[in-house]
Amino acid sequence: MANATYSVSTPEVIVGYLTLSFHIISGFLNFFIFYVVHQSAKLHSSAYAFLANACVSDFLLSLIYALFFIIRKSVTLSFTDADILCKLFNYISISSCVVSTFTFVAIAIDRYRSIRGSMQNQFKIMTDKEIFLSITIIWMSAVILSTPLLILSGTYSYDINLCDVLPTRPLNEIFFTIMFIILYLLPLLIIVVIYVRIYTMKNHIRPFQDQQRNQSVSDQQSMLFIRMLMIVTGGFMTLTLPIFLFLVFAAYSNTSLQILRQEATPVYYLAWVCYTMAFSVTFINPLLYIICDKNIRFVVKIYILQLLGLPVGEEFLRQAKLNQTFSRINTRRISTIHLSAFSSRNSWKGPRSDGSTQTSLVM
Repeated sequence: MANATYSVSTPEVIVGYLTLSFHIISGFLNFFIFYVVHQSAKLHSSAYAFLANACVSDFLLSLIYALFFIIRKSVTLSFTDADILCKLFNYISISSCVVSTFTFVAIAIDRYRSIRGSMQNQFKIMTDKEIFLSITIIWMSAVILSTPLLILSGTYSYDINLCDVLPTRPLNEIFFTIMFIILYLLPLLIIVVIYVRIYTMKNHIRPFQDQQRNQSVSDQQSMLFIRMLMIVTGGFMTLTLPIFLFLVFAAYSNTSLQILRQEATPVYYLAWVCYTMAFSVTFINPLLYIICDKNIRFVVKIYILQLLGLPVGEEFLRQAKLNQTFSRINTRRISTIHLSAFSSRNSWKGPRSDGSTQTSLVM
């Protein structure tokens, strides 16, 4: 292994371990949200399937970061080994970003499609095959679009600790310009247009005739769910913007992290802030799912109480049920709710809760 010319500074070491801690926590949170959505029949709908897909992407990124960090700290790597790890990490990182971005676009399109259909008394929900096909297309797009990073990224023989995007003109300019347009500008435009249209339609949503009693509750729950999606999507787009701008700047100025560190410019430390902001979405998003969505929060509480061995009061279940958009209030007495609804025996192939009422159109 070649000796590194540059030693890793103390601030970089601290930032590295802090980032590792956040990735470990975010990995646990994303896996927990995915598990909750998968196990609970009440969360088996297209919107929650897409949210679970975003959790899988964030979990994968956190897992890969932790593994690479441990390998680099515990194993003596050659230049070739470090270079391969760097390429794989950057490839998986941008793939995760592609999956998350396209997933939020898919959620917005699905919500608009459902609400638009309800206005026309045409109750439209995605089938399991449509959900699977959409998620497959999202992941295939991520795999294809991220491939150039396997060539453009790497490390240096004199500094194998630095994983960088190598200054390569004009490939960097072309690639990061296209990625900025495809992964940021176009998705942002589509999401903004869709959610603006949803808000303009919110006063025109009409449930089916046998659901008149639930109209006010369903409309309120619908907009709360849409607001949660807008908060999560807005936060994601805001936190990832700086890293996109930095990568475009680095491409057109033919610079890199290694060059900026040699010159000891403030831009180098600003770049670390940009990377940290982008990675923080894997930690922030699952917290927002729990805080902003009543259905996820309800199921999470159930699992936590079960994990701690604490009893679940009937009054808690009753109140939670009344707040559920997936309500079966016309066909089942509230007192008959059991924790078995959250057991592992429920699968994606089971009956959908959202198929029973018009009020589930936004979930």
